[in-house]
Amino acid sequence: MKRRALIALICLFALCLVGAQAQEEFVIDAETGILTAYTGTASKVEIPAIINGIPLRALGTNVFGHQAGIEEVVIPEGVTHIMSSAFYACDGLKSVSLPPSLQSIDEFAFFLCGKLEKVILPANLVYVGSNAFYACDSLKEVHFLGEVPYISKEVFDNGPMERVFTVPEGEIVAFEELLGSPVTVGEAGTANHTEPVFAFDSINGLITGYEGYAARLTIPGMIDGQAVTGIADRAFFGHKWLRILTLEEGIKEIGHSAFLAAPLAVVNLPGTLERIGEQAFTGSKIERINFPNALREIGKGAFKSAKLTEITLPEGLSKIEEGVFESCWNLEDVYLPASLADIGSRAFFDCSALSYLVFVEDTPPVIAEDAFTQCPEISDIDIAWTATRAQAEAFAEAFVEAGIPNEQFTVWRADNPAAPPFLQATTMKFDEETQLVISSEDQVDALHMYFSFWKQDGSGLLPVKGLSDGVFEGSTIKQFYVPHNDQFAHIGKRAFANSALETIDLFDSVEVIDDEAFLGCEHLKEITIPASVQRIGERAFADCVNLERVIFEGNAIQLGQQLFKDCGKLSGIVLPGGTQVSGSLGIPAERIRVKDEATDEQVTALHTALGMSVYEDLLREREVKAHTPMPDHFVANADSEFEFDAETGTIKRYIGASETVVIPSQINGVDVREIGFNAFSNLTVFSVLEGTQDNISLRHVVIPETVQVIGDSTFLSCKSLERVDCYGSIHSLGVRAFEECSALTEVNFYNNLYEMGGYTFHLCESLNSVYLGTKLKSLPEGAFNGCGFEGDLVLSVPVVGAGAYQDCAKVITLHILPSVTEIGQGAFAGMDSLREVYFEKADPGILGEFRYQFDPKAEDLMIYLPLDTSDEILEAFIQKLKENMLAGEGMVERKNCPLTHDSNEPASAPAPVDPVQPAADAPTAAPDTREESTSGLQLDRRYVCVSATTAGIAVDVALIGEYAAIFSDNKTAVLTIAGTALPPLPYTEEAGIVTVDYYGQALVFNPLPDGQYELNFFDSMLLVFEAE
Repeated sequence: MKRRALIALICLFALCLVGAQAQEEFVIDAETGILTAYTGTASKVEIPAIINGIPLRALGTNVFGHQAGIEEVVIPEGVTHIMSSAFYACDGLKSVSLPPSLQSIDEFAFFLCGKLEKVILPANLVYVGSNAFYACDSLKEVHFLGEVPYISKEVFDNGPMERVFTVPEGEIVAFEELLGSPVTVGEAGTANHTEPVFAFDSINGLITGYEGYAARLTIPGMIDGQAVTGIADRAFFGHKWLRILTLEEGIKEIGHSAFLAAPLAVVNLPGTLERIGEQAFTGSKIERINFPNALREIGKGAFKSAKLTEITLPEGLSKIEEGVFESCWNLEDVYLPASLADIGSRAFFDCSALSYLVFVEDTPPVIAEDAFTQCPEISDIDIAWTATRAQAEAFAEAFVEAGIPNEQFTVWRADNPAAPPFLQATTMKFDEETQLVISSEDQVDALHMYFSFWKQDGSGLLPVKGLSDGVFEGSTIKQFYVPHNDQFAHIGKRAFANSALETIDLFDSVEVIDDEAFLGCEHLKEITIPASVQRIGERAFADCVNLERVIFEGNAIQLGQQLFKDCGKLSGIVLPGGTQVSGSLGIPAERIRVKDEATDEQVTALHTALGMSVYEDLLREREVKAHTPMPDHFVANADSEFEFDAETGTIKRYIGASETVVIPSQINGVDVREIGFNAFSNLTVFSVLEGTQDNISLRHVVIPETVQVIGDSTFLSCKSLERVDCYGSIHSLGVRAFEECSALTEVNFYNNLYEMGGYTFHLCESLNSVYLGTKLKSLPEGAFNGCGFEGDLVLSVPVVGAGAYQDCAKVITLHILPSVTEIGQGAFAGMDSLREVYFEKADPGILGEFRYQFDPKAEDLMIYLPLDTSDEILEAFIQKLKENMLAGEGMVERKNCPLTHDSNEPASAPAPVDPVQPAADAPTAAPDTREESTSGLQLDRRYVCVSATTAGIAVDVALIGEYAAIFSDNKTAVLTIAGTALPPLPYTEEAGIVTVDYYGQALVFNPLPDGQYELNFFDSMLLVFEAE
């Protein structure tokens, strides 16, 4: 018994000697308990739990690195951390025993331990750093005893194919998702948890410190019933043990340098966090962090040198302060919010791996010139998918100004979020020469076209530049999305013709949509044409019977003919001002509008190009067509008072005797469209002979909205007519329509007059109030010759014809508005009282050359030009007056017009003067005295003027304009006077002499012996006519 006791004592002494020797081989940091060096040479290393009386907490960085002689290591209980590269490249290491206390294995800890065969990872393990077991070629067994730890990148890469992972039964799914490979059920361990103890400033709600050794730490939102609102400045400064940090809800602030130099890898921030202080995580190893939506401030240098690879900053953050992510060498992808307005100095300085930036906004923030200095890998910048090309260019410019070479990066607009994923496999064929997709047999409902195709030789990628002809013709495709590659420019002829296409998302790289590209796409309801499209071919959308809406985003485009033919549901389109067309678009003119910003010149050009008639308005998008309805208090005269041609909708003759005539909008159920030649006039050659030439009963005429044409001489010589109120949109007002209506004082065309014939209001000596609307472009010759305008006269019609206001003797002041562009020969001759003319646009070109607009006797006349008129223009007007046989000098001054011309609104419609009178008996028609031609007059032959003399002097007929006559067997003649063809006029023939009733005046054609005819044209010219 004593012998056994003695042996035991000897053994214990020997063990103590061995332990003492072993401790001498280990160097420990007395302050932290970290093993910092090993000087032994044993193949089996059993690390003491206590060294020199100091409990061992961790194996320090590279403590056993490159020691090839070590084959086995036993790590004692109490060790919580194996720090980076602790066993780096220990080529001989075959076995390692890890204690249950172990919580963290840092990056590269067992890197290149090629003979290590098995490792059992304890249940308390919460963190495994990157490359920790990288290139452990013999590591065939990895046993996890606890829950899934955080495993960084490439931890087990480059290992044996036959490696087996075993995990606790309840953790299979989680481990398989993490490791990306199958696992088997194995042993489970027990994790120990020690409640952390914090230094807490309960008055301010701040955590001020922590003395524990936990690798994973959760900071609570409440301590002893007190709310934790923040982490104090430097609270965890230099804390060596933390790897995973979670802050609970309620914490709002992290102070200055709070976790500076703490080797954190994972940080979970609460949704309540609003502020991260300066240098809060500087020098950390953070690989993963979430930035909550409440976050509004990140202080300077907060994440400098972190190991983040990707960050997504929250909406609401407006600025990235100076140096926040400086020297984050692993950072590759950055997602930035719409709220971001400012990226500060050195914000991403020296982020050498940064290659991809995503902005959800379409406008670049302010970027400091050194914000991205030494970021050589930035290559792709994504911005909002709705951004325009101009906005993309603005982003590019901003980054160039920040020092990133333009050739280094591309700004991409993100793909439409509604687009489907790209096809994994396809039947599409791609032509490398044209870079167009030339065929496809893919049976898909929705297709997101590829950005590019590989070259057949595999040497690189070629961007897709469009679709060739007929690629998807007749296909079942319903949705098509153009790739946002800035290269897709062409959609070929019949590319989608007769397909099942319902929607297509075009991109502003598209430039051409060729002929019949979408012909017969019966399911297509809406399409947006981006600003980049320069041309759309003929019939591109024809027969799209359900197409309801087309949006043009650009300012100019070329459109083919019949573009929207048979698109019955297309209620209207709004064209860019710069649209060019070569004919009808296949849609009714009333459905076409132009964008609000279109200029007047563009509207006019497009109106002409579309082939719209002068009375069809091309309105801007928000423009409302002015229309004054005919008041209900007007009661139409009886149908029986009118001779009416139902086939043409023309009133041929008024046969009543009312003083006030309200023309019906319908007669016998047929719309009244026209008031015909001489309908209210009695004046003819024959009535003059009978003394019945004047209509002396009519005083007031009301014309309904249905009427579009008022014919020649319609109201000629209605001597008692005082007022005309026309509610029709008058496309044509005939020659001499109101001539010699000497009592006429007021005329209103409430809904516009588009075209006037010559001498319309000639000799209306009482006329002093006229409203013509806003659409008339030209006043014809003699339009208001001899009218009774008094005092001020305002001119706004662009072209004022020859003699238009001649002999308006009571006009004192003329106001010529900027809309007037031309004033014809003798326009104001005979204005004896004219004293002032105000030109509101100082353009002497309006007056032409030697047109004698002003009466040479108007010696007291003054011309006033705007105050800003130059001396040169003022002198030009003086010269124009001299051309008018006036002195010029002293007649032109600078003076703004004293009147304003804001409104051209007509007077309100009058109430009926008297009740409508019952129809009088129709007058007896004059007997028809016309005779058939019995002489040499050649009927239906064209007689042309071959010579002309005036005052006995021969005149070149080419200088007087075309004069011609055609005589028909129905006793009407069509005359052409000075190049203007007149409506048919009645004529008689007696003894070879042909007399034409020219609006109450006789034009006599006398026969000459050689078959010619001579005409004395109003004593001004003697004309000789000869049959062609």
